[in-house]
Amino acid sequence: MTHKNTYRFRVKVERIYSLSIIQKLCIFNFLLMTPTLCMPQNREGQRGPTFLSEPPNKVEFQNDTGIIVPCSAQGHPAPMISWTQQDGNPLRDVVGVRHTRPDGSLVFPPFAAEDYRQGVHDAAYRCVATNIVGSIISREVHVKAVVKRRYKVQVYDEFVVRGNTAVLRCQVPSFVNDYITFMWKRGDGASITSTVTRGGRYSILPTGELYIRGVTQADGQKSYSCQTRHRLTGEIVASASAGSLFVTEPHGTSSPKIIDFRPMVLASEGETLELACAATAFPPPTYRWYKEEDGRLILLSTNHRITQLEGSLVLQFVSVQDSGRYICSVNNTAGEDRSSTLLTVSAPLSVYVTPQRQIVDVGRSATFNCTVSGRPIRSLNWVKDQRPIEDFYGGGRVVLLSRDVLHIPIVQREDKGMYQCFAFNDFESAQSTAELKLGDVAPVLLATFSGEAVRPGSSVSLRCSASGNPLPQVTWFLDDVSIPDAIRFRVGDYVTSDGHVMSYVNVTDIHVEDGGEYTCSAENAVSSVRHTARIDVYGPPFVRPMPNVSVVAGQTTVLKCSISGYPIETVIWMKDGATLPTNHRQKVENMGKLVIHEVQRTADEGFYTCEVVGPDNKRAEGKMHMRVLVAPVIENVMMPELLYAKEGTKTKVMCSVTQGDPPIQINWRKNGLALPMEKDLTMQNFEDSSVLVFRKISSAHSGNYTCFASNAASKVNRTTQIIVNVPPRWKIEPFNSFAVVGKTVIMKCLAEGYPTPRIYWKKASGSQPKDFRDVLSSYRRQVFDNGTLVLQEVTESDGGHYLCQATNGIGTGLSKVIHLTIHTPPKFEAKFVSYTVPKGKDAELKCEAEGELPIRFEWEKDKQHLDPQSMKRLSAVKESGPQSAVSKLHVKSASRSDSALYTCTASNEFGTDQTNIQLVVQEPPSPPVELSVKEKSSRSVTLSWSPTFSGNSPVTKYIIQYGNESTDNKDEDLRETAVSGSEISAIVSGLLPASSYKFRISAENALGISDPSEFITVVTDEEVPGAPPLDVTVQPTGSQSLKVTWRAPRKILQHGKVLGYYIGYKVAETDDQFQYKNVEATNGQELSYLTNLKRLTKYKVIVQAYNNIGAGPRSDEMTATTLEAAPPTSPVLSLHSVTSSSITVVWERQLDDTGVREYILHYKTEGGGDKWKEQKLSTSGNQYTLEGLRCGTGYRLYMTATNSLGMGEPSEIITARTKGAAPVSPQKDAFITVNSTSVTLHFGAWSTGGCTILYFSVHFRFQGQWKVVAERVDATQPQMDVRHLAPNREYTLRVSAHSEAGTTEAEYRFTTLNITTAYPIAKSYPPSYTQDGLTTPFYKNLTVLLPVIISVIVLLIVVITVIVCLRKQVDTGSMSEDSRKGRSSEHMGLNEFPQKNLKDHDAYGGKSSYYSSPARKPLAMASSSQRGVPGDTSLTIKKYSGWS
Repeated sequence: MTHKNTYRFRVKVERIYSLSIIQKLCIFNFLLMTPTLCMPQNREGQRGPTFLSEPPNKVEFQNDTGIIVPCSAQGHPAPMISWTQQDGNPLRDVVGVRHTRPDGSLVFPPFAAEDYRQGVHDAAYRCVATNIVGSIISREVHVKAVVKRRYKVQVYDEFVVRGNTAVLRCQVPSFVNDYITFMWKRGDGASITSTVTRGGRYSILPTGELYIRGVTQADGQKSYSCQTRHRLTGEIVASASAGSLFVTEPHGTSSPKIIDFRPMVLASEGETLELACAATAFPPPTYRWYKEEDGRLILLSTNHRITQLEGSLVLQFVSVQDSGRYICSVNNTAGEDRSSTLLTVSAPLSVYVTPQRQIVDVGRSATFNCTVSGRPIRSLNWVKDQRPIEDFYGGGRVVLLSRDVLHIPIVQREDKGMYQCFAFNDFESAQSTAELKLGDVAPVLLATFSGEAVRPGSSVSLRCSASGNPLPQVTWFLDDVSIPDAIRFRVGDYVTSDGHVMSYVNVTDIHVEDGGEYTCSAENAVSSVRHTARIDVYGPPFVRPMPNVSVVAGQTTVLKCSISGYPIETVIWMKDGATLPTNHRQKVENMGKLVIHEVQRTADEGFYTCEVVGPDNKRAEGKMHMRVLVAPVIENVMMPELLYAKEGTKTKVMCSVTQGDPPIQINWRKNGLALPMEKDLTMQNFEDSSVLVFRKISSAHSGNYTCFASNAASKVNRTTQIIVNVPPRWKIEPFNSFAVVGKTVIMKCLAEGYPTPRIYWKKASGSQPKDFRDVLSSYRRQVFDNGTLVLQEVTESDGGHYLCQATNGIGTGLSKVIHLTIHTPPKFEAKFVSYTVPKGKDAELKCEAEGELPIRFEWEKDKQHLDPQSMKRLSAVKESGPQSAVSKLHVKSASRSDSALYTCTASNEFGTDQTNIQLVVQEPPSPPVELSVKEKSSRSVTLSWSPTFSGNSPVTKYIIQYGNESTDNKDEDLRETAVSGSEISAIVSGLLPASSYKFRISAENALGISDPSEFITVVTDEEVPGAPPLDVTVQPTGSQSLKVTWRAPRKILQHGKVLGYYIGYKVAETDDQFQYKNVEATNGQELSYLTNLKRLTKYKVIVQAYNNIGAGPRSDEMTATTLEAAPPTSPVLSLHSVTSSSITVVWERQLDDTGVREYILHYKTEGGGDKWKEQKLSTSGNQYTLEGLRCGTGYRLYMTATNSLGMGEPSEIITARTKGAAPVSPQKDAFITVNSTSVTLHFGAWSTGGCTILYFSVHFRFQGQWKVVAERVDATQPQMDVRHLAPNREYTLRVSAHSEAGTTEAEYRFTTLNITTAYPIAKSYPPSYTQDGLTTPFYKNLTVLLPVIISVIVLLIVVITVIVCLRKQVDTGSMSEDSRKGRSSEHMGLNEFPQKNLKDHDAYGGKSSYYSSPARKPLAMASSSQRGVPGDTSLTIKKYSGWS
């Protein structure tokens, strides 16, 4: 290659160091005059790696099988597969334990149990795929090897109160719990499956518990066993023995206590899940489930997806939205208990990054979006080329717009590569990959100009065409100086349709001085490219002015003579008048270039002259000055590349500058950062050196120290790495420890130093601290990399001396001997013992526990704490031996309440254990309860009952005694029948219809017969009457009416209450059908009138009795003939108005009542047994007011009219009610004032309801039956004190308020106040009361005297009234009797009449009025039939076809 070519394609040396290898090759091609264009390498075919087969999140395998974890990826070029540990360090093969295959798979061969290594077989790994585009890593792969071990499955006996939920537990060791599923079987061989989704009684939880809901005694007669199946090996292990379920009878009320629940439950989306909680209580509790939302508890209701079965809440097809906290609330009348369960529903994580591949130009922006599905999402991380994104970018150049959006505002070349988005939760991780490819292209010169020689005055056009991305900028130079700013020069460029930049320089009227080297430079953000060629102009030599230069000593420099003119004969360089070169370092090249190698100040600094010689010896010259600068030089000897120091010693590092122009500035940096000054580090600066002095060097001083020396010539640096060797020292010094048998102990031993110390554990083979042997990792003993020794399921053999040793080759190392003490918690050999004792005998319960002393004992009775010292009949004695202790619980004169499950808990400082002792006190059974009628008919009764306390001995039979209620049967007169003890119902037959019977029942076991239950009364169903009415007579009473009289059928043949009668009639001697009239029964001599008959006509009449079932047989036909005349028609009666003590009625007079002598108003109380009262009225008016009536009471009224022929048919009955209602009970706080020994009742707090309260009745109850406090308290009395109560006791008070409208009864429960001065209370006395707070003698107490006086007066009035009435009845004729019993009738066919009960009812249904206390539920009671509500002014009118 000629010097001319070398000159024309000169490239600036100082730019080459920043170019890539490809660009350097391009420059090299230019220098070598390569004929082809320098084009960037085609990278379109390159693609970053993506996983074809990504390893799963979790890999589990049995140690005797091994496992292969595959990993493969695709890309161009094909990626290389490797593996890393969780901390990112490359994975090394461990011979026989772990290695990688050429195809990228990670292999774990089978291994023996003793070869188990915690850091290998229970660790997290990642697969790495790499090619020239970038690197990607897989999600974390958690590898866990399971060492095959034998294990025992056990089921212990459990105890449950009848009616509650039993929980049987399948006990397995913790190391196998995550790998097995559970199955249950009963002792009869039947398999138990979970039936909760079908409403069954059994549930099997994933953790192995068996729930049996609504336990009965039958459940306690079976045994239960458990089986487990290992999901890795398929091995099935059955429990060594079966567990029994002991069903105990309840002993009094107990509040709920939750005995089983799950604080945390994990589920996958779409599964069916059971949240379970179980409690023990009596009465059996009620379960409610709530979900916590925004701090509020929302009661869950059942639907097609959510069902609840007692304490089990079943969620089908769970979704992520079901996650949250669920509250199980258990309550009964004695209290409440709650448990909380946190449900986490996970959906598989899936990550997708968009765009998966994007091409972005340098300087533009790029954005990646990470879309994650699945729940929960704990964190989201971004990774670039296997490293966290934070390791690449700082200062905010990369922005996370949100955690799932990565944005690069200005892309730079280093941003290209592979990006990954990782999503994590507690169960798994997932990732997705995207590639960022740069879209920029280095500039390329597509067309250039060539050198040429031209004549002065001609025009020259130079052109360069360039392409690149982004579009390059083209700049022109003449002899490395910008194109002259003259009118003869024109520079321009444009972009072609192909996206190429076309640039040009046009020179018009070119002069000689315009010749020289023309250069076009194309540059974009990627790189730059240049082309140079010489344009010569014919003419004499010419040298353009040359600028002065400064160069650095020791380097090579080129001085260029900017010459023009053509042709040129020679170029001469001179210095100080001497022609160059003058030595071997100087060289003059073609076209006026002077090259000086290894510039020296003394020899080379000065003025240089360039002289150009042309034809005819024409000359031109130019001058310049070259200044030589000397750069700093750092002495290598004083700053070696590596410097070792021992911790604690004094160390110096000197940066000495041996040459360089002053002034020289020296500064230091450590690890690229400014050097921090501290007390142990000082810096001493001199004119040409700087010394770092470490007074007492430490490990913190390790690092790379760089000295920077700079002057006007250059800036140089030198780095030395200081490594401080630190002998091991304790970071966590081991110390003596203790462990409990069966638990896990962690012994920490951690040392620091440099190099990092290695930790070794050894154990003494005997009881003395000597003969130590290495502790090797196994499934039970694990030595971690950080030096921690973990012993699982500690046994007594693990105790002894251990040695922890730390060495790193510096010094003698560290070691420490510690002692591990093994403690033994209490343990019972027998988990269950049962004792049986007859009632009244003494019992001794004994529990013996082995373990370290002292051992403390606690007793529980039915899971409730028991303090024997505070109970008279109980005492506890404790005895201790060398390695055991015994607690004996003595029960004197055992009673039924002592039958229970006693739990003995032994504890010491290291643990607890329990044993259960069932004490069974046997006695005759208690009488059955809840005796009731299940079904009944006219001739039989089906009874049912509930068993109670069996006496702790099976009930052999139930004895039913019964007799007729109508006779006073003695016990020996009662009939008996017996059924098996397993039955809870029986049928008693051979009874009579509509008869009242009394029944009671007794239970019998091996120890005797129980007391009989209370009698219940049962009335058998009715049958249709078995006989016709008796003594039927028919008499004419007018021209259109007949009077029919009869008596009821014989009582024994009525077969039920006769409700009424059907009177059939028709014209005699005709074929007409009978017409029927319905008449209600009066239970006496019956009569009725047939009206609207034909005058002087013969009729046939029959009578039938009916009850609720139907009509009985007909009577014989009777005949009678109507008369020629008739009594008057009664007026139509209606209600006008009412008050609290009066009723006003009006009536309409008939048009033909001219012969009426008088009207009679008949009335009586509604629903009562009163007789009809009569009020004779004048015929001149049509309105009347009845005065002096009872408040809030219903009345029945009708009217009759009489003339000379007698009394007419009565009008229809109407009903009315006077205003008012029963009293209304007050709130507890307004009515009762409670003290410690008394309570004050404020009667003024009661509301009258519109009717004056007559008097009050007060009863109380304390642990027994109701007792009378005051039977009759005058309503005018404002208050009453009830005294002689016991402090801090609960009482129930029942108060009845009586008025004419009825009686209201209310109960109030209260607790007397406590007193500060304690005094013994031997017993509780019935309370006494005073009125207005004062006790009153009997002869001055109006509440006693006044009722007695009133009773005497009323008795006298009643006797006088009875005598008067009897006398008046004798004087009244039979016709009057008949008239008062007249009846109105309606006519219909018998087949049309509804068969229903026609009993009289009041306007409010005949039910008792009762207003409940705010603290109690309403109680049913017998009271007056007149009821109302306060302020009720409604009127009720009822019409009847008959009356009573």
